[in-house]
Amino acid sequence: MDRVLSKLDVKFDASVKEVLLQTITKNRRRIKQFVNNLIMTYGLAEEKEQRGLIRNRFVTGNTGFLAKITVIRDEWPDF
Repeated sequence: MDRVLSKLDVKFDASVKEVLLQTITKNRRRIKQFVNNLIMTYGLAEEKEQRGLIRNRFVTGNTGFLAKITVIRDEWPDF
C-alpha cells in the first residue's frame, strides 16, 4: 500500500492510509481502484477550488476527509 501511495503525484496525508487500512486493505485490486477514484475526486475538487466554486484548500487540504467521502461514495453509492 505504501508503494502505491508513494508513486502518486498527489501527496496524501497519513489519514488516507488509515482509511485504507480500516476499510479495503484485503484486496489489492480494490486498493488500486480506490486510489484511482481518490485521485479523480481530488482533481475535480482542485478544479472547483481554482474556479472559485469552493473555498481554496477546503477539500484538497484535507485528504483524510476526501478519502472518507470517497469510501462512502464507493461502498454506498445510493447514500
